[in-house]
Amino acid sequence: MSKEELARQITSRASASYEKTGHPYLLSRIPTDLAADGLRYKEIVGAQTLKSFVEGLSGLRIVVHPTQKAKIGVIPAGAAFSYEADGEAAVAAGPPAPVRKRRTPPPDALTSLLQALAHLEPEELDTVHIPVRVMIRLAGIR
Repeated sequence: MSKEELARQITSRASASYEKTGHPYLLSRIPTDLAADGLRYKEIVGAQTLKSFVEGLSGLRIVVHPTQKAKIGVIPAGAAFSYEADGEAAVAAGPPAPVRKRRTPPPDALTSLLQALAHLEPEELDTVHIPVRVMIRLAGIR
């Protein structure tokens, strides 16, 4: 296979994909799709990367996702497409939410709680329910 035939194959697949789905033909799919037809693009393009080979084709245009740098698509040169307009761009949320640090309870927190509970009447103690996970946190185990 020649470079011209490889260019026709990629152009054809990109055009068909865009017409069918309205989305770019992902650059990462090209090697797999060509290999399914028994074609090895590396033997044709040599040391040149697939992206640079496709960038050199006149009938195609490369589109890159603004936040997912590995998401590189190929569309017909005259097609109007951008990942932002397609709604696939990640929502920019400003600075990331601060990470909440767990405060370590004082070493005697569980003991203090149990001493306070010891002053309750037996009937009142029957109504107290403390989850085990709370007691573990008060003990400082987790």
